[in-house]
Amino acid sequence: MVLKTVRTAIREIAPTVTAQPMQTNRWQRTMARQKTSQHGRDTWIAVSLVILGALIYGFTVFRYDHFQTLERGENGQAAIQALDQMRRPFLALKQAELHLLQSGEASAVSGIESAVHDGRRKLSEYLDLAGYNEELRKKVVQLQTSYEAWVSLEWELVRRMEFLRASPNALAQHVVLDTLVPGRVNVFETT
Repeated sequence: MVLKTVRTAIREIAPTVTAQPMQTNRWQRTMARQKTSQHGRDTWIAVSLVILGALIYGFTVFRYDHFQTLERGENGQAAIQALDQMRRPFLALKQAELHLLQSGEASAVSGIESAVHDGRRKLSEYLDLAGYNEELRKKVVQLQTSYEAWVSLEWELVRRMEFLRASPNALAQHVVLDTLVPGRVNVFETT
């Protein structure tokens, strides 16, 4: 009896089960069409947004001169490297000065000449590289002026060292003249 009841229940359900797959197939086909058309719309929207983004990026790059900013950055890096390379001739000049003061030898003068030449060359390169920025160029010109003043003091030191080497009593004569000359001026001013 139970078996008959199950068979009867299956017969009653069977027509609805076979009808459901057809409805499901229709439903799936309808959804597939909607998804396909929506997918096509989504694709066109995505492509349109990509094109719009590229146009906005291009406008921004040219509007704000992005490439010039990149070029300035590259020039700035080159100027920093040139500034770093200028340190060596400056230190060499100081070393040559110390060698001259400690040894008093004429050979130290060639070290000063070499360091001055290298320093001027590196400073000239740095000035060329600093041309991209007016404010930096002004600072480099100030540095160049200070360097030339330093070089002139170095040459004065060399000249005085040669003077002292030529005449051993020159230092004593120089000190006496320096102390007497102001005294003479004072004597003439009081009378």
